[in-house]
Amino acid sequence: MGQTGERGIDVQTQATSDFDIEFRGVTKRFGAVTAVQSMDLQVARGGFFSFLGPSGCGKTTSLRMIAGFEQPSEGDVLIEGRSVVGTPAHRRPVNMVFQHYALFPHLDVFDNVAYGLRQRRPRPDRDTIRRQVGEALELVRLSGFEGRRSWELSGGQQQRVALARALVNRPTVLLLDEPLAALDRKLRRDMQIELQTLQRDVGITFVLVTHDQEEALSMSDTICIMRDGRIVQMGGARELYDEPANAYVADFVGKSNFIAGTARAGGGLRDPHGRGFGGRRPAGGRALGEGEKAVLAVRPETVAILPDGAASGGFDVALAGRIRNRIFLGEHTEYLVAVEGIGDMLALVPKLAEEERGSFGEGQAVTIAWNDRSALVLGDD
Repeated sequence: MGQTGERGIDVQTQATSDFDIEFRGVTKRFGAVTAVQSMDLQVARGGFFSFLGPSGCGKTTSLRMIAGFEQPSEGDVLIEGRSVVGTPAHRRPVNMVFQHYALFPHLDVFDNVAYGLRQRRPRPDRDTIRRQVGEALELVRLSGFEGRRSWELSGGQQQRVALARALVNRPTVLLLDEPLAALDRKLRRDMQIELQTLQRDVGITFVLVTHDQEEALSMSDTICIMRDGRIVQMGGARELYDEPANAYVADFVGKSNFIAGTARAGGGLRDPHGRGFGGRRPAGGRALGEGEKAVLAVRPETVAILPDGAASGGFDVALAGRIRNRIFLGEHTEYLVAVEGIGDMLALVPKLAEEERGSFGEGQAVTIAWNDRSALVLGDD
C-alpha cells in the first residue's frame, strides 16, 4: 500500500524500520585511503537530510554507498530496515539526481522522464507511462514541455526534468549530488525553495550532498557535518548555527569571529595578552579545563559598531578599532574592523539600523561591542 502526495505521485510507505537509511559501523577504504571511518547514522523517514562538508570529507562516498555505486569495506548499510550490502544500484529503492543532470540529449523531455519506466520488467503499458510522466512533470511545474529537447531548456528547467525522471520511479529515497552547483545564485536560491516544497509535497526522504552551507541550512531538517571521513556533529540548522560543538563547526556553518586563547576555570577565555572574555559553553560542546587551548566565537551579526568614544554601557565587551573595509550588500552592510591585539573582526549591520544611526567610513575610529551571552567558548579541535 502507498499514499498519494498532494500532486498525485504515489509514495511507498511500507517499511520495516522507523529509518529509511541506516549506517552501522560503516567504513570505506580506497586502497590505503580511508574515505569513511566507522560511521553510525540514522536518517528518519520522510525528512530532508544533508551531508555537509569540504571536498574530501567523505560525504559523496557516503551517498554513493546508499545508491549502491560503492560497497562498504566494513559495516552494514540498510534501507527501510533491510541490508542492501551487495545489492546492485538498479535493485535499490533509490534514485539519484546528479550535479550535471545527465539528461539524454537525443530524447525529448517526455522520453527522458519515461526512460526509467520503460526499463522496468514487466514494462508498464503506454497509458500508464503517459499518466505517470504527466504527473511527474506537473509536480515539477513542467506540464506542456513534453516535446522539448534538453538544449531548449534553461538550467533550472533541466534540473526539474532530472527531478521528474527520478521521482517518476517512486523511490523510497531521492539522492541529490550537488544538484544546484551549476546554477547562478538567484536561480539556485529559487530552486532551494522548489526542492524544499517538492520534498514536503511528495513526502519521501531526500538526501543531499553539498559543500554549500547556505543550501544545507535553508532546506534540511537534519544536517550531518563531516570531516576526514567522520561525523563531527548532526542536528537541525538552528542547532548547528547557535550551538556548534567546536570551532570547526562554527567556522563551517555561517561566519564567525574567533579570538584564540585558553579556557578559564570559571568559564570564558583568556587571550594571549591576558585579557579575559566571558562566554558560554554550547550544548553538546565538551568541557574545557583551565589553560586548555580554546577559541571564543562571536557571530558577526551580534557585534555592534559604535562611534569612537560613544557610551557602551549596555555591552559586556567594548574594544577600540578602526574600519578597514565596508561592503554594502543590500539588506545589510558588512564591516571589517581592525582591533589591536586581536586582528580583523567582522560585523554585519542591518540596513534599517544603519539608516537610523548612520554608516561608518574606511579608516574611521570606532568601538565594537558585544555581550557575553552571544559568545561561545569552543575547543580548538
